[in-house]
Amino acid sequence: MKKIICIVLMLTITLALSSCNKRKEDSINNNLDKNISIENDIETQTDTTVETNLDTDKQEKVKIEPSHFVYTDISIDGFSTELFNSNISFKSLDNKFGELIKAEYFTAFDDVFITTRDYTDFSIDLYLGENKNRTEGFITNIVSLSKTESIVKNIVVGDSMDKVLTTFFNEDNEPISDDYYGDIKILYGDEDLYNKCAYIIYKDDTPSIIKYVGETVVLIFTIDSDNNVSKIEVIETAV
Repeated sequence: MKKIICIVLMLTITLALSSCNKRKEDSINNNLDKNISIENDIETQTDTTVETNLDTDKQEKVKIEPSHFVYTDISIDGFSTELFNSNISFKSLDNKFGELIKAEYFTAFDDVFITTRDYTDFSIDLYLGENKNRTEGFITNIVSLSKTESIVKNIVVGDSMDKVLTTFFNEDNEPISDDYYGDIKILYGDEDLYNKCAYIIYKDDTPSIIKYVGETVVLIFTIDSDNNVSKIEVIETAV
């Protein structure tokens, strides 16, 4: 009888140990599977990070080089890209710039009419020809005092002079003396200051105006005492 009891006990212990060992093996296998899964996740995340970094590197290499000023740099959102060669209606300007503050008319060359339409942050001159009663015309002059609405290369009033100088081509020449303007610094182009050139005009050794002269349009930035843009003006010279 004792032998039978011993045999039963031995079988019970053996089965218990076998079950325990199996649980340990299962546990070890599960842990291994988890570790492998974690390692795969880490490798996947690492690969994604590398790809993202590569994309970032590609984006950083895309750099827009500063260019010479051309008349197509001037734009008003919502209007034709041929801004100076298209008839612009008074109504479209009112819709764009809001309430009309003042409208004035004057003559040029004694036989054609120009109208100036003033808004909160903008003043627009339009060429009407010989008919003063027209309700549309060609833009000849734009003055912007806006800190939010850009008319050229995302530059607005309040931006720094450095932003202007880095947006357009700049040869960084030394200042010289001009018979008409006094001290100037030519940014690019010839010293005759009449065609396809750019320069800074100084007043009391301080930058006062940055002027870009294109073939048919002149772009002028007025600079304040803090070297920030205080006014942007565009003058169409072909009319």
